[in-house]
Amino acid sequence: MRNRDLIGKPDWTSATYVAVAADRAAPDRVVVIAIADEVCGVFGVDQRTAEDGAQVRIITHLATGHRLPREFVSRKAATACVQTLEGLDCWTMDDPGQMLRSA
Repeated sequence: MRNRDLIGKPDWTSATYVAVAADRAAPDRVVVIAIADEVCGVFGVDQRTAEDGAQVRIITHLATGHRLPREFVSRKAATACVQTLEGLDCWTMDDPGQMLRSA
């Protein structure tokens, strides 16, 4: 499990965590990225620049290092989404395919 020591923080805390992404040059490989921003529960939120130049917030599932496929225009919107997601048991799993197999 990735980011094990950061999972479970009850309040938003500054931290550096690991995210993963597909390597554009070799899509079957994974690139590991260190991100410095904040974590809470099983999620990290960081600010990035979108392709159009806008500043957005990205949510990362800490246990897997996978980002949610959505960008948020503010920290408030991203943390509100995290608060909603925290109430769903499936996010405590550390294997992203586990939810599909248990359905």
